[in-house]
Formats: sequence, C-alpha cells, structure tokens
Amino acid sequence: MKNIALIVASGLGIRVNASIPKQYLKLGNTSILKLTLLKFINHPKIDAVRVVINLEHHDLYCEATKGLEDKLLPPARGGERRQDSVRNGLQSLSLLPGIKNILIHDAARPFISEEVISNVLKKLELLKAVDTGISLKDTLKSKHPNAIYNRDNFYLTHTPQGFDFQTILKLHNKYQEHIFTDDISLCIEEGIEVGFVESNAQNIKITTPECLTYGGLIMQQNYITRVGYGFDIHKFQPALDQNNTIKLCAIEVPFNKSLSAHSDGDVALHAITDALLGAMGEDDIGMYFPPTDEKWKNTDSTIFLKHAYMLLTDKGGIINNIDVTIVTEKPKLMNFKDMMRKKIAELLNISNNQVSVKAKTSEKLGFVGREEGISVSAVCAITLPKNY
Repeated sequence: MKNIALIVASGLGIRVNASIPKQYLKLGNTSILKLTLLKFINHPKIDAVRVVINLEHHDLYCEATKGLEDKLLPPARGGERRQDSVRNGLQSLSLLPGIKNILIHDAARPFISEEVISNVLKKLELLKAVDTGISLKDTLKSKHPNAIYNRDNFYLTHTPQGFDFQTILKLHNKYQEHIFTDDISLCIEEGIEVGFVESNAQNIKITTPECLTYGGLIMQQNYITRVGYGFDIHKFQPALDQNNTIKLCAIEVPFNKSLSAHSDGDVALHAITDALLGAMGEDDIGMYFPPTDEKWKNTDSTIFLKHAYMLLTDKGGIINNIDVTIVTEKPKLMNFKDMMRKKIAELLNISNNQVSVKAKTSEKLGFVGREEGISVSAVCAITLPKNY
C-alpha cells in the first residue's frame, strides 16, 4: 500500500448546530462522511482509506459507511484535539507495511476533486509535504494595525494535505505537546519545504448551517439523477417438495408451486437488479450472469443484486429509492411485504423508507390471472456524479 488517505472524522461539529456531528449529517440521501470517503475510495491511486472517529459515535459511523465496509480499513480512535486524532491515526497505520505517502483530509470536505488529489500525489514524488488551498481574490487587510497586504503572498488552507508518511509520523510524535491547527504547520515549524496545490473552489468545509445549504446546491450542480426500469417474469412449475417455498426479494414464501429458473428464481431481485443496471446505463442481468452458464445454476440472486450495487458504488453513485410491484394471483403476499422491504434495504445499505414493495393481482387476466407465473416490475432512482 503506497498511498493512504486518513480521514479525520472525530470532531463534534458544534457550529453547525445539529443533533449529531456534522460529518454524519446528510446531503440528499447520503452522509457527508460517505460522500467524502467515496472520493478517495474511487481514486485510482489511493490504495487504502482509514477514518479516525470518536468511539462514542461508532454507531453513526457504521450507519454512514454501510456498503463500504470492505473498502475501508478499520477505524482508528480519535483524541481530544484534532492533532491527537491525526497522531492516533498515523500511529495505527505505522503497523502496516509499505506506506510511502499519506493524505490527511477533513471528513467535512465532501467536494474535493479527483484532480486535486492527483496533483497532491504527483507533487509528493518530489517533496515531503504538500499543502492545498485557495489563492485569495479579494483585498487582504488587517484591523489592528490598519494595513493592506499583498494577497499574492497568502492563501486559504484546505485539505487534503499530503506528506511522506514517516516524516509526518515523526513530527506528530515530536510536537504532541504543542498546539497546531493543521498538519502542514508541523512541517513549517521544522523547516521542511512545503509544496502548494491549488484546491477546487467547491472544496468547502461544512461548518455552519449556511454551509449545508451551499453544499446542497453543489450536490445539485455536480450530481445527476438517473432512473432505471427493470422487469422480469418466471413461470410456475410443480413444487419440489411438500414444504416448498419460492424466493421473492430474498424472502422465503411458502407456496405449493416452484418457479422455473436457472438461478434461485427470485424474480423480484432480478427486476430490481435490472432497474439498477439500467439507471447506470449498463447492460442487463443476463449479460453479467448468462443463464447458459452452469456457473450460475441455482445461484442465490442476492449475488446479482450486490454486483449491480458494487458497480454503482464504484462509480461514486448512491441509491435514492426503489419501487417494486409484484403481480401474482397466488401466493398472497400481504404478510410478507414488510419483510421484503426491509430485506431490500438491508442488501442495498439504504433506509427502509427508501423502498416500496407492492403486491397486485392481474384481475384474473393473462398468464398471471391463469396462475401460470409471476411478473415483477421495478423502478430505481440513483444519483451519480455528472462526470462518472
């Protein structure tokens, strides 16, 4: 692991005036922390990501990072001050082999661009410390004494700040009794040359309620909503045994017939998978898991759905909602709909209120009315980065 990102998410975020720390607040349907993490997880040159958290917020962290568990190193314990949290994170990473560079980033900056991350990593090929920031465009003055300064000599610091790993680890250990408001300050104190990368203007730190409003506007500008539609149909066949069940939305439903299928026949998950793939502009489920391939015979259909979900997260996308309609005369599904809804939400790491499952009959019309099979349609709305 050459390049590591350390995301500092242990603060309380008091100024935002919310009931939970700001990094766990949502912009749209996604937490600020998750939006931030996706920027580093999906960067081609970042090998691993670790988050530093307040252990009292562990449940909030787990909720915010649903679906990313296998893409993150276990979280590190935060400290009383920001620099204590960073030092704890660095020390936890010192146990891992082969780390060359580390990027330290505030969790509350979810709009960092891929270009800025790349530029920091490139400069680290020549330097041991690289700062990011925004050059000043306004006139810079002081109140006491009254004075005007050359704005070309100043910039507003952002994150990520990049470092040679061993260098910043040693500095944090050396200066732990001192007070610094960012990590580059340690390098300046030590006399280490610091490079500079111009940050993107949208890389704001969510700090106040006004920042949340502005963040919502940035989301609208940088992300696009896409909608996909999925449909599947399976016919009935004789029951496999007297205790036969069929799978719908990964829930076992007792029925005196089975569904004809190459996989486990979960017609509902197949429709949802196609809806998710369609929203991304991808091919249908049969192209990824062809029914002619014996490898997928009797396969659990949750594998298909999770594959589509991983494609979405790899693109930096999120699910807004899923709407499923199951059309069948029998079995009756009234007592199973809530279980199905909760199962879909669990599989896709979304809230129950983002899923709707409806059961309809065809009023005795057509093949469904003749009780020859089940059809399912699904609609899925997602949010994707515009440049995905």
